[in-house]
Amino acid sequence: MGTSWHALLVGAFEPGARVAIDKPPVDLWLQVASTKLFGFTHFALLLPEALASTLAVVLLYDVVRRGFGRVAGLAAAAALAVLPIEVVTARSDTMDSFMIALLVLAAWLVVRAVESGRARELYLAAAVVGLAFTDEGDAIFDTVGSSRKARNLRRDPRASLVVWEGERTVQMEGRVDEPAGVQRDAIVKVYLAAFPDGVERLSWDGITHFRFRPSWVRDSDFGAGPEPRLVELPSGVGGS
Repeated sequence: MGTSWHALLVGAFEPGARVAIDKPPVDLWLQVASTKLFGFTHFALLLPEALASTLAVVLLYDVVRRGFGRVAGLAAAAALAVLPIEVVTARSDTMDSFMIALLVLAAWLVVRAVESGRARELYLAAAVVGLAFTDEGDAIFDTVGSSRKARNLRRDPRASLVVWEGERTVQMEGRVDEPAGVQRDAIVKVYLAAFPDGVERLSWDGITHFRFRPSWVRDSDFGAGPEPRLVELPSGVGGS
């Protein structure tokens, strides 16, 4: 990836830049920058992950401190710092430490948004989460291709979803498609990672997978206080 600007920008997996990695390459860009500064060494490859892990600990302290005080913040930060999997990823050249740091940063931005009442930090949090994950907020589900649900979605791809837990609900509106080929393989992989029992249904006659791509999302928390907290994300939040 560090052989040329082209290889860097496309996230090349090999020097010819014919094959790209299947994840956002931001973390790898930092590794390339580190190797350019310090040479192609073990230290240079691990430095971005070590810094990301340190940043995650500091941010987690501040997130918890703002809501529960300094003692709770120190306890949370210490727990993350000595968490075995965190120690392992901080000493490896994988992307996990960077992803954790981005997620904690997103949580910190959400807390700042609640404290300030401004939407700017909330939008920044959404952008940070977008860097942390390969998906775009899409929902994947399987069904039999001859079912009424499948026929209706092919006829009219507009759809709505509601997800709830306790006093909190997430409402989404968007469109559904039925990917084929490489795209279908990609969404099936994501689906099976979340629902391993879907492997059994792959042998069913006519089984297919649909992808819901939200264009509007509203997050409602009716237990947040005397007044419900409503947050709407603008159109185009998903892959639409």
